Amino acid sequence: MENRSTKEETLQNVVPEKEVQEILGVSKEGLSRLRYEKKLPFVEVNRKSRIYIESSLVKWISDQEKVLNKNT
Repeated sequence: MENRSTKEETLQNVVPEKEVQEILGVSKEGLSRLRYEKKLPFVEVNRKSRIYIESSLVKWISDQEKVLNKNT
């Protein structure tokens, strides 16, 4: 049987779509583009509702990091 506290901790790490829009500073359409063009990970709850797992979101953001002038 699954430990109840683990389940609650996991649910606390879910980020709603509106909050992701605010974090990334994008519109609903911009977020849609990021999902499909930049492979932003998400969970589709139903046709109109998506949620994001915090750890996946942090990893995706980290993977987008670019370093310029690496040789200096």
